Amino acid sequence: MLERHRTAAGGLDSYAAARAITEELSAAMESITINAPTWDAMRLAITAARLHQPAGTQMTLSQYTSLVRGWAHVLGMGLEGRLQGTSKYTEGTPAERPLPPSPASSPEALAMAEALRADLGTYQALLDRNGIKCDRVRRAAHGLGLPRYMAATGLLQRALSALVLLLIALPGVLMLAPVLWYIKRRERKLLTKGRRWNDSVAEMKMMVSGLVGMAIVATCVIATVFLLSFKPAALVAYFALTIRSYESGVSDARSAYTHYKLLLLPAGRMDELVVARKVAMASLVSAMDLLDPTVQAEITLSAYEAAPTRGKLEAYLPWFIYRLAIIVLRRTKKDWNEVLRLQDYATMDYIPDASTDGTYVGRKAGKPSLRPKRS
Repeated sequence: MLERHRTAAGGLDSYAAARAITEELSAAMESITINAPTWDAMRLAITAARLHQPAGTQMTLSQYTSLVRGWAHVLGMGLEGRLQGTSKYTEGTPAERPLPPSPASSPEALAMAEALRADLGTYQALLDRNGIKCDRVRRAAHGLGLPRYMAATGLLQRALSALVLLLIALPGVLMLAPVLWYIKRRERKLLTKGRRWNDSVAEMKMMVSGLVGMAIVATCVIATVFLLSFKPAALVAYFALTIRSYESGVSDARSAYTHYKLLLLPAGRMDELVVARKVAMASLVSAMDLLDPTVQAEITLSAYEAAPTRGKLEAYLPWFIYRLAIIVLRRTKKDWNEVLRLQDYATMDYIPDASTDGTYVGRKAGKPSLRPKRS
């Protein structure tokens, strides 16, 4: 590269060389970074990725992020203006920065991207309004929707499982209450700055919990050696059981709430969701030519409407044995909604203020709202 920027006199044009290196590095970073002109376009890209290839269809997390990046590029076509955000210094003050220019595209491509945004937005709005995940609609579209009695049975099973697991974890949660309070305070402070990936919140939680966990393990090991007692080591084992029980208990509680929503969902409403999904899927397939060919080549399955599957343990074990087994085994994610989450009002402390065109602020200056928004 340096030889390409030699002057006629044989010297080096350092400015041109530095600029070329910077452009190459920027292009390389752009190729591995998920970018979109607006958060709404990014959220629709996540919806498109879930429709393109759902979870449980032999796709890795790396392939999923590539798929989100590809659809974010498509859904960003034709979007211009200014990106609205929230100032990190003044609560509720809009902070704007210019959007990057949209890539040169044909009128047909821009119209296709606009239609895709409209259909995906309609489908995602219906999901949000009814509190239903895309995976549930996918199952209903394949004739695998839960009958009323199965929804009621699943609600009772998961509610009972959540109650037992959370009772097991309760003493450990009380002992770790100061750490949980500190993490919640950090999360609240982070989320009041505006929209962001939930993964950035998870990263903060892992850093704090990792440091605290290592300190607890080191303290218990030292106490075991000096006191010649197994009790400190047993405390570490109980904390590990607490974490697994709490994780599975919260997951079962969320699943019980989902079954509750399904139980109350009218049959006609599910039919409406299935139709909206079919329309969004048709727009997605028609826009496939706009997707980066390298992204399409990375995806393993070509079937967009892969049928839902159940794990072997879940299919063959009784439900109560399966609930006990997943405490020890690693829980597998069944819905891409759990990965790269952008909005999850179960964990968000801020609510969108309709008067600020998508800017996220608290109800009082300097304080976020502690009440999550419900559809």
